[in-house]
Amino acid sequence: EIHFIEIPKLLKQWREEKINPWENEFARWLLLLPAHEDEHLTHTLEDIAMKQDPMLKKAIHKWENMS
Repeated sequence: EIHFIEIPKLLKQWREEKINPWENEFARWLLLLPAHEDEHLTHTLEDIAMKQDPMLKKAIHKWENMS
């Protein structure tokens, strides 16, 4: 079984507030992939990482160190 996730559609759903990364951990991790293209999304994910998701915080920190 194969599932495809279209990142542009995911971003559109986030912008239209159809998905909430505060409540949806799967969406949060998928949104991390295109976050560098959207400053507001980056700040949202960083806020989530600081307040409720230590694993996301660690991933963001490692990602920044690799850049």
